[in-house]
Amino acid sequence: MSGKQEPQPQPQPRTQSDIDDYLSGFTEQERIVMEIAEQHLETSFDITKSIGFIEWKQSKSNSKSTSK
Repeated sequence: MSGKQEPQPQPQPRTQSDIDDYLSGFTEQERIVMEIAEQHLETSFDITKSIGFIEWKQSKSNSKSTSK
């Protein structure tokens, strides 16, 4: 070992309530599509890494910062 530690990426804080809020805005068709994705991707599926969740989280953050 070289003694150097590689920097670990700092994860964005994510809460179950954020995921619940995101999912509550889904249409029935979006829920079905997500279930299919979960079934096909199994353990590699991570909703917090999905483009839709990331964009939703950013727009949520932007709307909070502009409303202050």
